[in-house]
Amino acid sequence: MVRTGSEEARTNAKAVAAVQAELNSLQGLGCFDLSKPLDADEVARRVEDPHFARGFLILGEKNIEGPVEDRRWKGRLVGGGDQVRNVRGERVYPCL
Repeated sequence: MVRTGSEEARTNAKAVAAVQAELNSLQGLGCFDLSKPLDADEVARRVEDPHFARGFLILGEKNIEGPVEDRRWKGRLVGGGDQVRNVRGERVYPCL
């Protein structure tokens, strides 16, 4: 794995493309719209009992042990499920 803020992640065209592909895929599914971000107060006005979690981007080069031509970059956005909170900042456990 590569730290997303690292120089390699910012300057390697294939790494950047992997991150963009992941974000485009999620936006295409309607998960969020990065062109129209909302703050927590606006979400609370629009959604009854919203839950909030931090997102983390994981970036890695797959098949690193093999030949260079078999390698590819993969980005994945994941949610920090250990810190899900409601609009009042209280921890919630949506899976229980």
